[in-house]
Amino acid sequence: MRLAVLSDIHGNLLALEAVLADLKAADGADRTWILGDLAMAGPRPAECVKIVRDLVAESPKTVEVIGGNTDRRLVTGALAGRKNEKPEDWAGFPNRMRWLAERVIWTAEKLSWEDAEFLQKIVRRELELEIPGYGWAIGYHGGPGDDEFILD
Repeated sequence: MRLAVLSDIHGNLLALEAVLADLKAADGADRTWILGDLAMAGPRPAECVKIVRDLVAESPKTVEVIGGNTDRRLVTGALAGRKNEKPEDWAGFPNRMRWLAERVIWTAEKLSWEDAEFLQKIVRRELELEIPGYGWAIGYHGGPGDDEFILD
């Protein structure tokens, strides 16, 4: 069993195409997981979402996709701050929210309704797979149950 894992594409079409070409050159994988953050903060968000949507449509039993925190923010408009904010972090909060809002708006303007529907379906999910001879593999974005998990 060969499991390919991609994550944090962030609208980087050139990198996504390079990884997929490398995967193809290595004779592919039995399963492919894409673990979120497909579009936001990169130059080609719509193209990246389309490629991922096409991969799922072509191979729905072997390509699985979950969303990341930026996918969730894109389709919900949630701009909440980080968990465990400290008083000393508050001074930078407005600038972080402005930066995030600008990227959400710019990216959303590039996406189609079909892209948004796809992203809505993949948020708040995790993947699991029992691999013969290995055991269980679990795929998530951030941390189990928390797409924004950050180690302190």
